[in-house]
Amino acid sequence: MPIALWACLLIQGLVGNVQCQNSPSELAGAVVKHWAGNSEAAFDAVFPFREGRAAFSEMAEAQFDRLAGLAKVVQAGHGRAILLISGVPLMENSGDATIESRGFSGLYEAREEGGRWVLATRIPLDNQGRILAQRLSVRVRPGYGIDVEDRIRIRVEGNRGIRSAIKLSCKPAAGQS
Repeated sequence: MPIALWACLLIQGLVGNVQCQNSPSELAGAVVKHWAGNSEAAFDAVFPFREGRAAFSEMAEAQFDRLAGLAKVVQAGHGRAILLISGVPLMENSGDATIESRGFSGLYEAREEGGRWVLATRIPLDNQGRILAQRLSVRVRPGYGIDVEDRIRIRVEGNRGIRSAIKLSCKPAAGQS
């Protein structure tokens, strides 16, 4: 029996509801599910990186719930995959929540090891492209709200592009894409 399978069975026995991930999609789903869950041990079993574990631990200690975000396979092939994984703590200030989620949300390389998929490395978003220019236009309408237009000019680098990085934090206005 492969060592990875033994390790998976051992972890499952110790942690409970952790399952071995048979595909990159299952791995991404398990990571965001455990980010939003209550078991630090279950999260640690699928997420090996210090920054994300620290974010989980801090938010759990402060009793902030965590919301599962994106769990997408961006690219896959030959026992390797690029995953877009995100989640955010539910805090009163969305800026604080965004900052706290930075240790967890991002692009990751996953690899197949002994029949199961594991996160291997975190891919720095700075390696995916550069923002060359940004123009922010804000119109305040007292009593009605604000209109914000944010235009950016980017340079895409590598074979993964910057699109995944932008999807982490940007949502188009209703009716736009």
